[in-house]
Amino acid sequence: MNIRFCITIVIFLCSLLNSQFISELPGTNNLNNFVQLEEDYINSTKKSNRFIINHGFSSSMISNGRTFYSMSGIDNDFSYNLFNNLTLNGNVGLYIVQSPMRKNNPLMEQMIMSYDASITYKPFKNSILQFRVQNIPMQSNHSLFYKRFNN
Repeated sequence: MNIRFCITIVIFLCSLLNSQFISELPGTNNLNNFVQLEEDYINSTKKSNRFIINHGFSSSMISNGRTFYSMSGIDNDFSYNLFNNLTLNGNVGLYIVQSPMRKNNPLMEQMIMSYDASITYKPFKNSILQFRVQNIPMQSNHSLFYKRFNN
């Protein structure tokens, strides 16, 4: 009993001394570090090119247990900073959906086009005003699974 009590006291004193040294460390605030990183990122983007364009390709295949459905797409995304607080964004995508239900349709009827265009204005540091036009077709129009619930 006496040895356990001594070990407990030693552990307690070691943790107390350790906490004394920890209290003298300078405090770090993660939120301040994040704000500084954000400001550094904004400052670096001001110096860089104002026009950004990205291209992408995606392909996926799903199965309902009996048949396979495949979808492939090409995306073009662009962004242009007119001013430091005014940005034009756009995205155009072309998708091909191949399913057993569309075997007799020509390839052009299986293509789906989507677009997204927006103007983003940032009048103050914590506010954004955005005007957006989108045409993103829903895949539920082509799926028998969702048609069961829309009757």
